Amino acid sequence: MSLSTPLTGSVDGEERFSHFPRHYTIKGMYFSRVLKTLGDGLQSVEGKLLEPPRMGRYLPFRDYPQLDYSRLCLAAATRSWPVQPVPEAMRRLARLDFQQFAGSRVGRVTLALTGDLKSSLSKLPDMYRMSIKGGRVVVREEDDGLRVDFEDFYGWPDCYALGTLEGMVQHYGKQPRIHAAFHSESNASYLVHLS
Repeated sequence: MSLSTPLTGSVDGEERFSHFPRHYTIKGMYFSRVLKTLGDGLQSVEGKLLEPPRMGRYLPFRDYPQLDYSRLCLAAATRSWPVQPVPEAMRRLARLDFQQFAGSRVGRVTLALTGDLKSSLSKLPDMYRMSIKGGRVVVREEDDGLRVDFEDFYGWPDCYALGTLEGMVQHYGKQPRIHAAFHSESNASYLVHLS
């Protein structure tokens, strides 16, 4: 799959949200970019959030419901790319996640220890554990690259996770070449080619 191959299909966000485990969380550092993208569109979503932002802010290292993040992302993605199908809009929004992580203190330390794309991909499970509680990311080396499995992962692994991986590859100055297999709305596998 290349950046020029758009994702298609329709997704019912409310149906997906009904399956999100309430105890899954994500660090507040990711919310600021989404809130900025959403702008005054926050008002259309705020009443549905489990923990709305206090005074319009999320604390960077505090845990917040993944469900809230997902709702905000869906609103921001469809606002930013209104003519794109929801999966493609979510993918495009997610490409910016790695930049957010790389700019954080935790991200800078982690990336200083990895140094290149292969090492960073290998550390992806640790990066997710630092940012997210709930679900699992597993990385395995294969002949053609690294396989990244998202298991019991409700953060839209069929499109949002793809965008995150693409953003990571782009961070290292490479063009993403990724093969995807979608198993369910909470399980997906990606083969990230390193050559």
